Amino acid sequence: MKTVYTCSFQEDAMVAASMLQSADIPAEVLSGGKMSVNPLFYVEIGAFTVVVPDAYSEDALVIIAEYK
Repeated sequence: MKTVYTCSFQEDAMVAASMLQSADIPAEVLSGGKMSVNPLFYVEIGAFTVVVPDAYSEDALVIIAEYK
């Protein structure tokens, strides 16, 4: 798995992951050590990352570049 996007907000990572999934690229959002305060908000300890399988990384980076 390769990291293709890193951000501070969960919503931003979720948008990026869903753009990748729309292009048939399997993507997962990982929290880099966020602590759950309630189901909607997190206390920041790390960053959110979007990861994809290695075989999809080049295509994913193109989509992420357009998103940025």
